Amino acid sequence: MPIEIRTGTKEELVIRFLLTRYPVTDKEVARGLGLKLEEVRLILAGFARQGIVVLEPLEDKTYIRLARRDFLFVGRSPTQKKALKHSTGRHKGGGKTRLRKRGEDPEDFSYM
Repeated sequence: MPIEIRTGTKEELVIRFLLTRYPVTDKEVARGLGLKLEEVRLILAGFARQGIVVLEPLEDKTYIRLARRDFLFVGRSPTQKKALKHSTGRHKGGGKTRLRKRGEDPEDFSYM
């Protein structure tokens, strides 16, 4: 049975990083993803408890090996998605901007 990983989470980022690189240390994962080392270590400890990764600690490094590769990336529920904002930008005057085409009646225009 595949392991379900939610998309858009830090766990997904770590798993996808581990799928592309080996051998890799926890510091390389943190640096490569732009996360704090403590965050990565907490995520990896959770994965180790679940049997997803094997942590191989050495004197100054901790190597990470994927124990499983059967992942199913599932999307978020609709309530977790943010609403899209569409911006038309700011214009001088702070109000509506007139759009006119050449050769047309000046009274025939639209607002943005």
